Amino acid sequence: MENTPNITQEELELMERFWQGKFVDNEEERQLRERYATDSLWRNKADEARLLVVGIREAALEDKLPGFHRQVAAPVRKTNWLRMGVAACIVGITTLGVLSFFSKSPGERLFSQFYKPDPGLPSLMGVSDSYEFENAMVSYKTGDYQKALYGWQGLRKSNPGNDTLAYFIGSAYLAQGRTDSALTNLNDVIAVPQSVFRSDAAWYLALAWLKQGNKTEAVKALQQSDHADKERLLEKLNK
Repeated sequence: MENTPNITQEELELMERFWQGKFVDNEEERQLRERYATDSLWRNKADEARLLVVGIREAALEDKLPGFHRQVAAPVRKTNWLRMGVAACIVGITTLGVLSFFSKSPGERLFSQFYKPDPGLPSLMGVSDSYEFENAMVSYKTGDYQKALYGWQGLRKSNPGNDTLAYFIGSAYLAQGRTDSALTNLNDVIAVPQSVFRSDAAWYLALAWLKQGNKTEAVKALQQSDHADKERLLEKLNK
């Protein structure tokens, strides 16, 4: 099939992790999400692989499926059972991951597609006690969100109106999947018109609302953001 994407086993493994959300590390997650957003060829391959693996019933896609499996396994000699087995396992694992992806609600799927944690700050912004803040930031950047929360929440007791703390506490909660707590803290940032985090807070607020299935509030939050993916997400929400 001349229109079947030329997908290597390495690419298929990356796509498997992308759709499952099971990345090797934060850097791989950042790279794959950026690649999906900016590399139209790779995005088309990933979308095509997803559709083919789950067995979409349209005739045109069904015709492509045998060729797709041949491309995943090729070049394979008839006697190379190991490579054939590996290819079959990859396809099987990918299928499970894609089925898991499609078992989510529309809002959860959009959240998975667009969400990536805020990368954090390289230096102090607006918090008086630099060591405690930056120590918590290191924990946040290494994925220890609970330890980061412990540090920032301690600081916030003496800085209750600090928008920097509110933003990163909300970001840590969202990274943990604790959406209600994330909404509370991100809304605190939105309430500060002059906050440098207001646009980013609005973006993550929209994603948090999507995860909870509240499209109306998600759109409201998006209107207050200037995130690079804002229009693309709005387009998907308006379909």
